[in-house]
Amino acid sequence: MARLAAAKVNKEMRLAAQDTTDNLAQPAIVQPGGATKPTPGPIAEFYRVQQGSLGQAIPICGGTINPGAPCPPFDDVVIQIDPKVPGELDEIVTPVKTGIAETPIVLARNVTGFTVTPNGSQYDLAITITTPSTHCVSNGCSFTINTAVYSGGTG
Repeated sequence: MARLAAAKVNKEMRLAAQDTTDNLAQPAIVQPGGATKPTPGPIAEFYRVQQGSLGQAIPICGGTINPGAPCPPFDDVVIQIDPKVPGELDEIVTPVKTGIAETPIVLARNVTGFTVTPNGSQYDLAITITTPSTHCVSNGCSFTINTAVYSGGTG
């Protein structure tokens, strides 16, 4: 389960991209929990081009930031442990245009640790999952996966 969770987060974070066409306020790919989001631990937050939008005509940016450039729609993506459901690692996608968050996607359950740390051009990802078991310490077996994520366009 830990490997699957790490693979899901890795896949999503590799889609990160900076919205330099019309939005100067970029979310950081890593933020400490509690600063801007109600979560007990760290979060990964980033922009990605809205899924399925590149199959349609891409609008041209107006305004003064980058007029005349292609201006694809972006999503603000947050990956965090759900503060209301301990142990649930969620992905929350909010289209930038509407500002209305979609229903969270559960990436993993039984998550007891989640960290994303910047390290040069990569991000070090660690996910710990604790599965209930009478054969392990404190009736739970913990497994931690560490991996590096190379994110497209951020950094």
